Amino acid sequence: MTKQLNYKYDPTTLQLVIYEGTRMMGGFIGEQAEKQFKKILETGAKIELMNTTDHKRKQKVQQLRATWISQGIDTLRGQIIERYGVRSTADLTEQQLDELLHEFSAKYQQEPTAEARRMRSEVMTLLTRYGTYRTDDDWVRVNRFLLDKRIAGKLLFQLSIPEMQALKRKLHKMCDDKERNENEVKRQIMMN
Repeated sequence: MTKQLNYKYDPTTLQLVIYEGTRMMGGFIGEQAEKQFKKILETGAKIELMNTTDHKRKQKVQQLRATWISQGIDTLRGQIIERYGVRSTADLTEQQLDELLHEFSAKYQQEPTAEARRMRSEVMTLLTRYGTYRTDDDWVRVNRFLLDKRIAGKLLFQLSIPEMQALKRKLHKMCDDKERNENEVKRQIMMN
């Protein structure tokens, strides 16, 4: 008993792939794919049209989501993509996906300057003082905290020097307010 042949054709890239059951048997590219496609159409065989552009876009969505998951910010994707006016990563265009991949992937980041490293260290010291960063496993919490628009709206490696300076001022105030509130609670406890 021979298995039935299945065909998939992509008219944008001129690719024809032939399957026997689920096993790929071969295919054609370019003009040959187009000629074979027309011959197969004449036989009445069922041909599934595919679009590699959609496939590439889906791969980019998966890559972006994997990046966000590794950074612990995937749950914040709605916040991140709202600037594009969409509700789902599936609705992003390929260009928007490329922008986000470039923005969030460490492989695209430039080596930080000595000043940027110093500023990041100072921010991390303040995050430790505030209680957001306690151990090396707290990066998920740090990333979520920094992505909040009221804090920075970006990850630490995405911040410019002026943005880190503004963040440091904000964190100093937050730390001072937190310590003042904690001291007031202690004072109230001692008074009662």
